[in-house]
Amino acid sequence: MTGPKAGRLAAEHLLDLGHTRVAHISGPLSLHLARERLAGFRQAFEARGLTAGLCATGEGHWECAEGYQAMQHILAGSGCPTAVFAANDRMAIGAMRAIAEAGLCVPQDISIVGLDDIEVAAFQTPPLTTVRQSFTQMARLGVELLFNVLAGTPPAQPHVVLEPVLIVRQSTAPPCRRAR
Repeated sequence: MTGPKAGRLAAEHLLDLGHTRVAHISGPLSLHLARERLAGFRQAFEARGLTAGLCATGEGHWECAEGYQAMQHILAGSGCPTAVFAANDRMAIGAMRAIAEAGLCVPQDISIVGLDDIEVAAFQTPPLTTVRQSFTQMARLGVELLFNVLAGTPPAQPHVVLEPVLIVRQSTAPPCRRAR
C-alpha cells in the first residue's frame, strides 16, 4: 500500500497552492489505511508549522454518499475550509456534489483532492485532482507474494510501500482572495 505518503502528497499540493484552512474527509478510522492517510495529511501540515484542519469521518464503505454527508457537516460548521482532501475519489465526488448544492464552486470556492484515480475521476466537472495508486501493481505484487508464500519462500520484503503519484486536474486552485 502507499502508507501515509498519499495523504502527505495531497496535503502538500494544497499547501503549495496557498491553502491553510483544509478539511479532511477520512475513511473509517477503525481501518489502518484510513489512519495512515490521515497521518500523512497531518504530517504535511506539521512539517510547515501548521495545524491540520477538521477531520470528518466517513464511517462505512468509502462511498459517495459518505463524502456528501461529511461535506454537508463541514459546510454547516463555522470557518468553511478553502480546500478538502477526501481519502478516496468516491467520497471526493460526493463532497463535490454537496459543495455544488451549497451554491459554491469547485475550485473557485473550495478546492478538492481525492485519492485512487478511479476512472470517473477524470470525467467529473471539474475533473478531479487525485493521488494515483497503481491497483495493477498492487495486485501483481500481492499475487507474487501469495505464490512465494505457497511455495514456502519467505517474503523478501514483509512490508511493501508503493509510490503514489499526484495527478493534478482542474478541481484544485489557489484560494480565492476573499477566502484568505
